[in-house]
Amino acid sequence: MPGLKSGPISEAKAKCSPQYTRYNDWSMASKPRDRGKKVWLVTWDWCGDHARREDRIAAIFKPQLGGRRVLELVEFIYSSEYSLRERLSFALNPKANPYPAQFSQLDSGRWEGEIICGHNPFLRARLVDDFWIDSDGNASWRERERPRVALD
Repeated sequence: MPGLKSGPISEAKAKCSPQYTRYNDWSMASKPRDRGKKVWLVTWDWCGDHARREDRIAAIFKPQLGGRRVLELVEFIYSSEYSLRERLSFALNPKANPYPAQFSQLDSGRWEGEIICGHNPFLRARLVDDFWIDSDGNASWRERERPRVALD
């Protein structure tokens, strides 16, 4: 993808995940007045069926949260996948985390509009628009465009 640096947020991760915008396992539907909300959406993404997650949506946070706070929450959610020994190590020394959450990188620098955490599967948090749940329990949202990077 144009604008991505190689490193923790690699082009491979950006290309391999399905870009679903529907989710069918909700037990309650939003009321009509709840349509079109801006939220921080945290989803599981993966490369290959072997890493597929049954519950794709991991969390939804209010949009007023800052990127740094969402980064901490995403890291905590991902750490729930660790063994008890790894959780203890992480709790006592957060710098020992093998998969720290990171902001995405653009050619122009860090972008706090997207957070990636983990390997495969991995968590992807980002601000989305028009998030709503219909009467059948299907979640829909509109992805935001990544900032455009000026090419020299």
